[in-house]
Amino acid sequence: MKNIGFCSQEKSAFRGRLLFFFFPPKCAVCGEIGYGLLCPRCEEELKEAFSPKHFLSYGGNAYADAMTSLFSYQAYAPKKLILLWKKMDHPEFFVIFSPYIQKWYRKHPLKQPVVTYLPRRKEAKREKGFDQAEKFAAVLSRSLNIPMETLLIRQGRSKSQHSLPREKRQGNVAGAFRPNRKLTGETVLLVDDIVTSGASAKEAARVLKKAGAQKVFVLSLAH
Repeated sequence: MKNIGFCSQEKSAFRGRLLFFFFPPKCAVCGEIGYGLLCPRCEEELKEAFSPKHFLSYGGNAYADAMTSLFSYQAYAPKKLILLWKKMDHPEFFVIFSPYIQKWYRKHPLKQPVVTYLPRRKEAKREKGFDQAEKFAAVLSRSLNIPMETLLIRQGRSKSQHSLPREKRQGNVAGAFRPNRKLTGETVLLVDDIVTSGASAKEAARVLKKAGAQKVFVLSLAH
């Protein structure tokens, strides 16, 4: 008697049903089951929170030519997504945010820029196992098809900026970065996930300008 078994297509469909039963897709923000990325309500909230704005950091932008944030951190959807990603390297983070990055850049293109990032403290990177600013720079580079390079190296030991009052943050990061190489008039797009006082971004921009960058633009997901 001929043995009747599953064909490869049937096996794949069966595995898919099992995965859906045990690990149903859910909204990355609210957790509602049945949505692979975002449910309609959270997707709409993310769209409403997308409001690119130039801002001044605490005490002025110093060497940065401009600072821009893409989302309001007060809105629940982007805040939840950023926090999830910072804690767990959420795999769908970049799929969700890439269209918004592209939309912003179409309105504010830069001439032959190079993308770089604000490197995390060694302790923070070791604790999380990854550098979220570096990953943000990588997806921005892929999304916009512009080169990415590590232009800054973190040096010395500094305290976490979150533990310090605003007025002490600039002094905390003084001398925290050094250039990875000499620059020759490049336009640099310096990225970070969240900018609070802007102290780290200002210090990084100063180092990049001193190393030879012509322009330094700071871009964060939220401010």
